[in-house]
Amino acid sequence: MERGSGVLLHISSLPDGKIGKSAYDFIDFLSLAGQKFYQVLPIGQPDASRSPYSLLSSFSGNIDFIDKSSKHLNIDVPDEVHEFALFMALCDYFKKPWYLWEDRSISNHDSKAIKKYSAILFREVSYYTELQRNFIYSMKRFVRYAHDKGIMLIGDLPFYSAYDSCDVWANRNYFSDKLVGGVPPDDFSSDGQMWGFPVYDCEKIIDGDYDFLLKRVRFVSEFFDIIRLDHFRGYESFWAIDKDSCDARNGKWVKSFGKGFIDKLKNEFKSTEFIAEDLGFITQDVKELLRYSNFYSMRVLQFAFDGDSNNIHLPQNHTKNCFCYTGTHDNDTLCGWLKKSQMTNVSTLDAIEFAMSSDAVGFIAPMQDWLEQGSDYRMNTPGSVSEKNWSYRLVGSELSNELARKMRYITRQFNR
Repeated sequence: MERGSGVLLHISSLPDGKIGKSAYDFIDFLSLAGQKFYQVLPIGQPDASRSPYSLLSSFSGNIDFIDKSSKHLNIDVPDEVHEFALFMALCDYFKKPWYLWEDRSISNHDSKAIKKYSAILFREVSYYTELQRNFIYSMKRFVRYAHDKGIMLIGDLPFYSAYDSCDVWANRNYFSDKLVGGVPPDDFSSDGQMWGFPVYDCEKIIDGDYDFLLKRVRFVSEFFDIIRLDHFRGYESFWAIDKDSCDARNGKWVKSFGKGFIDKLKNEFKSTEFIAEDLGFITQDVKELLRYSNFYSMRVLQFAFDGDSNNIHLPQNHTKNCFCYTGTHDNDTLCGWLKKSQMTNVSTLDAIEFAMSSDAVGFIAPMQDWLEQGSDYRMNTPGSVSEKNWSYRLVGSELSNELARKMRYITRQFNR
């Protein structure tokens, strides 16, 4: 891959929050600004938390992103999309999570019950299938436009599935009933973090030749040139906690899929590039798996300044086989972080230029950083419950020609 620069901005943060006019205008802006990459967060239908990392299905598109003027042709969709449409119709019908549905036969995904309710809810299932067809058509048309403008799209694949999801309802045998995912205690949390996502039954996933995991990747690969694998360390081992625990302190590390799954990815998805989200508690085994995969690693400028000259996040320590970020969706904005770090002599653009100077093949900055916006504009604050999380929205007038020219000038300075 050639050296390049790009912007992180979720579809929900576009001026109209849709794959419509503002999305196409944003691609035009990126092209004018000399950018090569456009990175988004997971595009699936989120649950009530609104988090794009907690999806109702790995085989869905967020229907809020559909532009009303977009009408699909009669395109085929994967079986998993039809299953998701039935799941949504059933949720409307029972008005409860799947594990509380009164009819235990459909709650248990019994084949006779599937046929019965598919007939009873035929119109509702058709409606949800139609919405997904519209999403897939809109997204693929948008991808073609981005490619025509020389922009590569970077997508994002969550590691886990939400418990109240079609994934778990339809694939119970691949998930643990007793253990949930999270992370152990660290410098940021003395109790660790319980995420509540059911962990995988790795033996059954492996016995199934990784079919479920590969299908998840296959769906996302229809839309993206590069896929960011969230929580990459989970593919080596994950922190599993008893679901009835009060916190994450008494969890345990469980060996995961390792090189077997990496081999499958590399063999099947030869034209797709992968970025491994290798942040957080990374052991030697995880580093070895990343080396084996040869996937791009992540480096984050905001993690670079701990006083250690060998810190891997310092731009002068970057290798070519990585993507450098000023910050991720979970970080403060660069402007807010600089202010809190009391680096009053460093401007946001100074920090962007410092990061851009690295040997990393890819450079990504959240749009908020180019706009020099403060902490109030951050996308998410992990561990918090707030209406501000996931609600950041651009104003169209902020994407000025002057800003595009500035971005293009800086990008060219660093041969990106």
